[in-house]
Amino acid sequence: MRRPRRSIALRYGVAVAVAALALFLTTQYAVMLGRSMFLLFTAAVMLSAWYGGFGPGVVTTIVGVLVSAFYLLPPAGSVAVRDPYDILELTIFLGVGVLISMLNGAHHRFADEIHRLNGELHQRVVERTKELEEANQALRVEIAEHQKAERQFAASNAELERFAYVASHDLKEPLRMVTSYTQLLARRYKDRLDADADEFIRYAVDGATRMQQLIDDLLAYSRVGARNKDIRAVDCNVVLNRVLLNLAAAIAESEATVTHDPLPTVTGDAIQLMQLFQNLIGNAVKFRGERAPRVHVGVARQHGAQDDWLFSVSDNGIGIEAQYAERIFMMFQRLHTREEYAGTGIGLAICKKIVEGHGGRIWVKSQLGRGATFYFTLPISSGDRQDGDAKGIVWGGMADSETHR
Repeated sequence: MRRPRRSIALRYGVAVAVAALALFLTTQYAVMLGRSMFLLFTAAVMLSAWYGGFGPGVVTTIVGVLVSAFYLLPPAGSVAVRDPYDILELTIFLGVGVLISMLNGAHHRFADEIHRLNGELHQRVVERTKELEEANQALRVEIAEHQKAERQFAASNAELERFAYVASHDLKEPLRMVTSYTQLLARRYKDRLDADADEFIRYAVDGATRMQQLIDDLLAYSRVGARNKDIRAVDCNVVLNRVLLNLAAAIAESEATVTHDPLPTVTGDAIQLMQLFQNLIGNAVKFRGERAPRVHVGVARQHGAQDDWLFSVSDNGIGIEAQYAERIFMMFQRLHTREEYAGTGIGLAICKKIVEGHGGRIWVKSQLGRGATFYFTLPISSGDRQDGDAKGIVWGGMADSETHR
């Protein structure tokens, strides 16, 4: 965008007009001006150069020199000036006029360039503003669609969890009847039928038992999201002691040793945290090799954008191949047959859901045959603390809050 330019005729017309005005005023006040007759012509040059730029300023200067020589300086009626002083004055006036014209011409060029740059900048700002408005509009639409998809996903997930809970709950009673009658059939008619019948009954009992376990695990998984969490300060030492009591039979049978660091008090749901520790420690005891299991529960404070408690459950068991490190946290993902290790493949999926529901994350590091370490984080809140004075439980005839066997 350039500023409006005055026409050439107007600019040069003004130059001639102000020169004529200067001549008129100089002749009228010649006596008063005396030897300063070029004062009005200098003002005329300045005015025409300011208005029209370099060209009109030079025109006014030249016109001023010619009319001064012809009308004002002796000999009158001729431009041939003989007096050296008059020649010096004309020369000075000519130089000053040209200099004034040059300066004003440069000023005009700079002003035009500034106007041009301002115009380009304005145009770029307008274009960029338009682009940003379009991008913002597209972003608002994308955010709205994303929020809508999130709401739909949350509603679908909640509906799925309700369906899983209701379906699992409603299946328990008829399955309990099937299990009871197949077990009764097995007890009453064992060895009274042929070998094939005994085998068929055994398959039916085994299938019903596994179905019962699967439904129980599905109910446990659905309850993690369906029930309202009872959020409060939870002493993880107390939680771990209760878990070890629940696992006492498995620990004694496998001759396992479970140790732990002094654990912190965290903010969370005590029942879900107990389920989390029980699944991880139970897996560590179950997936053992030839050696007696050694399990350690550790914790450290992790500093970052958000301070977290970093828990770890490590063992000396059979380990996991790296390619399955993420797959094992999905539902019904088993790495072993039921004959090798019992279970439904839901335990770690429940752990993942519990940890993420508490604002943390869970992962595993392991090498096949060299044990595994499961890590999970829980956010640190203002009321959390870590101390070592949690009460132990009586285990093996002695109170011990750090080692259980």
